[in-house]
Amino acid sequence: MMRRLGISTVVLATVLLLSAFMWHGNVSTAVAQMGGDPTPTPTNGADQPDGGGEGVKHGDMDSSLANPDRSLDVHMSADGADFSCTDCHTSDGHLVQGSRYSMNSTDEETCESCHTAEPHEFEMINNHTDRVACQTCHIPEYARGGVPTKMWWDWSKAGQMDENGKFLVIKDESGHSVYDGRKGEFILAEDVVPDYIWFNGNVSFNQRVDDLTAGKTNSINPDEVVAINTMHGRLEDPDARIWPVKTFRGIQPYDPVNNTLVVPHLFGKDDAAYWKNFDWAASIQTGMDTISATNYSGQFDFVETEMFWPITHMVAPAEDALECHDCHTEEGGRLDFAALGYPEDEVYRLTHFPPTVTVEALDKPHNSPQTCAECHEDQYNSWTDSHHGDSGVGCVTCHELDGEGSGAGEGDDQHPKLAYVVNQNPELCGSCHLDEYRDWDVSGHAANDEPIVCVDCHEPHTQQQRIAEGNDTSCGNCHEEEVLDVSHSTHGAVEMNCLDCHKNTHKNTGHTFFVESDTCIICHGEEAHTADMLVELGAELTAVTAETETSEPEATAVPPESGIPGNIQQSGILGVSNWVLVLPVLFIVIGGVWVVKG
Repeated sequence: MMRRLGISTVVLATVLLLSAFMWHGNVSTAVAQMGGDPTPTPTNGADQPDGGGEGVKHGDMDSSLANPDRSLDVHMSADGADFSCTDCHTSDGHLVQGSRYSMNSTDEETCESCHTAEPHEFEMINNHTDRVACQTCHIPEYARGGVPTKMWWDWSKAGQMDENGKFLVIKDESGHSVYDGRKGEFILAEDVVPDYIWFNGNVSFNQRVDDLTAGKTNSINPDEVVAINTMHGRLEDPDARIWPVKTFRGIQPYDPVNNTLVVPHLFGKDDAAYWKNFDWAASIQTGMDTISATNYSGQFDFVETEMFWPITHMVAPAEDALECHDCHTEEGGRLDFAALGYPEDEVYRLTHFPPTVTVEALDKPHNSPQTCAECHEDQYNSWTDSHHGDSGVGCVTCHELDGEGSGAGEGDDQHPKLAYVVNQNPELCGSCHLDEYRDWDVSGHAANDEPIVCVDCHEPHTQQQRIAEGNDTSCGNCHEEEVLDVSHSTHGAVEMNCLDCHKNTHKNTGHTFFVESDTCIICHGEEAHTADMLVELGAELTAVTAETETSEPEATAVPPESGIPGNIQQSGILGVSNWVLVLPVLFIVIGGVWVVKG
């Protein structure tokens, strides 16, 4: 499903293959004879690390995976799943799924292939899988097997010799090279926290040419960091997920006249090879001539570049995976939600996230719902059957302890003396219920000096609405007249409650409590005012009117001296005209037919 990253032709692959071809000639036969059983360590087939050294490109593939313990990689460890490479990297001919050297390769085996799309106990965590890659939580750091990975490579500083005329090599205190006269200056790192980006599985590459046949050259902007590859995805992309990546930066040569990357000739027996005479001009000219580059100006300079490598090896055991507070925290969280494209209000709530059951029991067992259940069995049972129980939102999410550590008992088993207080701040609920909070915030309930908050309408342990089953008391506490008016209306006659109108809409979550334009239509249908409906209502009203007139007593004659015209008949009821008495009947019939036909 995920397309893996191929190395750019301008960074290493073209350079090394070009120099190897010039030195050895056709190497196809030799490469074919290097075949063997796959190993976790990336090599060139001769038991030598590829790509310029171990841990250079890949931050999550090095010799530590040859025989890892469970804490380093739960899949590859003999004490874990004891996988081999080909358990995940299946192949079709010579196309290996997941190969980062194949631009068009896509993964057939994914985490979901074994673990399903809902691998966690709690719904709240499973809801992340559509937008967050499994690797984001389950690979907290890369290059953590004792082998550092290269984070920075500056080719412009290559060429220095020691006092003996040999390549100058400088090593750090651990014995790893941080400068090599042949390659330049490096920055290495271990236990690296990944960068996080949106990724939908599609990668584009900044190759020197788009089409080798047409010879169309890609230009770069040297005033910016040049992206060797682009991993596509954004917040609005439904196929994108937040992925961990290694960002590999460096400085490499380019043509400042044509603003194109160049391909130098690095090693070989000829004098033009850079590692022979350390002459960039001759090395680049020979490299460009070899690939038949007709647009090289003959001038060169250096430009900063970056490339991205998705992290997918070194999967930690479940107990070492990230916790909610690693990302959903106000300061120091792993995810920069603003940089990922989230609007300001959502960034606030995503970084003020409540803890979950998993987090609650980490340090203090008495924070777990099971401990609370020892005394509060009824509340625990209600919570267990609720949406919060299914999602893992536990007791101390809402109940805050005042006076931690002042209770009876010792250490982690200590029970607090002081009671838990209830946090009724609607922003707490809004941390998860973003849309509901946003709608409530513009409602009349939020505008009061003493706002009506979530727990005023929702029972905390079951999350059920307090107005359910005909209970109008909640609304009636403030809206007494409105409740009385409705009780004598057509809606009241059919036992509708407040929420049937004030939360019944498809336009929002209903927490604005406005009666929206679609509210009436949801019950009465879109044909309430069509010609056919009005004809039917008219026919029924005519029948009712006729029946009323037939059943009326004869009118009393009007004495001439009364001054009332004789052609105006009076009813026998308080002298009120018949047509006036028909009006209330008319309104009752219209209301009744409307409700019935709706």
